[in-house]
Amino acid sequence: MLTALSIRNFGLISDLDLDIGGGFTAVTGETGSGKSMLVSALGFVLGGRARRDCVRAGCARMSVTATFDPDEAHPVRTLCAEFGVHVGKEEPLVLSRTLLRGGAGRAVLNGRCLSLGQLSAVGALLADIHGQNENRGLLSCSVHRALLDDFGEHGPLLASVAEAWFQWRSALAALEEAKHLSDIAADEISYLRSCVQDLEDLKPVVGDEERLVSERSRLQLSERSSETVRVGLELMESAQVEATLGRLSKVLHRGRTTQQVADERELDRLVETAFEGVEKALIEMEEARRCLESASSHLGAGPEALEAVESRLFAIRGAARRYGVAADRLLDVLESMRARLARIDDAALEVRDCMKAEALAQRRYQDLASALSEARRSSGLALMSAVTSELGPLKLGTMRFRVLIAARTEGDWGEFGQDDVIFQIASAPAADFVPLNRVASGGELARLSLAISVCLSRSSLSGTLVFDEADVGVGGAVAAAIGDRLARLGCDRQVLAITHSPQVAAAAVGHWRISRLDGDAEANASIDVLDPLARREEIARMLAGEHVTREARAAAGRLLMRA
Repeated sequence: MLTALSIRNFGLISDLDLDIGGGFTAVTGETGSGKSMLVSALGFVLGGRARRDCVRAGCARMSVTATFDPDEAHPVRTLCAEFGVHVGKEEPLVLSRTLLRGGAGRAVLNGRCLSLGQLSAVGALLADIHGQNENRGLLSCSVHRALLDDFGEHGPLLASVAEAWFQWRSALAALEEAKHLSDIAADEISYLRSCVQDLEDLKPVVGDEERLVSERSRLQLSERSSETVRVGLELMESAQVEATLGRLSKVLHRGRTTQQVADERELDRLVETAFEGVEKALIEMEEARRCLESASSHLGAGPEALEAVESRLFAIRGAARRYGVAADRLLDVLESMRARLARIDDAALEVRDCMKAEALAQRRYQDLASALSEARRSSGLALMSAVTSELGPLKLGTMRFRVLIAARTEGDWGEFGQDDVIFQIASAPAADFVPLNRVASGGELARLSLAISVCLSRSSLSGTLVFDEADVGVGGAVAAAIGDRLARLGCDRQVLAITHSPQVAAAAVGHWRISRLDGDAEANASIDVLDPLARREEIARMLAGEHVTREARAAAGRLLMRA
């Protein structure tokens, strides 16, 4: 509901801040005091008409700020999220709108700017305004279907229709895709088959690129080691080191065994040492050869293995570039192309299957939508009867109310069914039915809206209802009936009613009085929240006029007691 309203420089209202409670609040005051200006300001901040002549004289701009506190599950919170305004479950909605005298304006919701269309959509879910110059809510044909569905408690059936609608849409999309595949040109089939053959020959494996890179690095290192072993063996072979050492060993051995004279013993020792050194060299040389030959046998793979690894790595990376994916996704590409080829090959069969599925989905949607249409017709008759019973006490007995269930063309069917719902009125028994907003009299329109609101009190999403002079042109029993219905609405909703009727004002639980103060430069409107004593005095004024009598005060007291 509306919890606070701030108005700056809007017509007669220069500076006004209101804290607003629940239930039914009556707004009274002398003619011309600015009561309807309050309604216009609320309509303005909810996305209604913006008139530059409403900017207070001598001021550059006007502004209105309204704070609402809808329930956590209220759909307006979802709508705000769609508009990019993220509001917490318990956070209030603060709407603010300004208009410069030059015509430029701005609308803000919880600190975020909105377009006028977005503001109006939010406002339509927060408040219904019915009156002389502002008509929002019930008079909009766009909400009639939702109101009737809520009134008839069509929620489960409506959900089934929506589900069937989306299933039918999905089946239609599948059918279109199948038809498209069946019409694919032969060159595309040839291309797909060529790609599949290419990838099947490549035999891609997830992780293959990483493994090949690692293997290439290992083989490159192995290649360098292999070259070292090969050159070492070649040098040992070409230099005939072992043969030379062998011959040297034999020569030294013969010299070592020859008898030497005593004077040559030192020479003999040196030859012996040389012989031993050569023998050790032969042993080490043999060991070196064995190590090189063993290393050569362990290296195994030659340049051919490295070339094979590099060739496969090049092929895998080339395929990845060709199909625009990472190397590890090549297997996915292959499976996708195989599946697409399979679907193309089976396209004719798939088209037949999709046609059957689409026909079944359409039939289910039409059956459920027809059931919803029938339920709407039944609920429409019940609503017509309920509203008609309210028209007589509100001095609208010559009017006829009708709920028109109009079938949409197939192209306009949707998740809400196959119907448009329009509330219509005929002003006289012989008159034609017309939309609600074609009712000429503002007072009649407000009373008609009141009658419908009473019947839809549990269906409307708006937590705030505003009626501007629904009692105009009536009095006595009719005014009492209006007050009684406003009070009944106030049990479930927040109701604000501008009234000249003491019977209506007495039925309220809260009472504001708007007064006009004529200053030297400009008139100004102010609002007083009345206590019980001031309230009785105001109702007495409404009964007696300018001079309040004791009898008027007594009559006011009796009206308040009856309420």
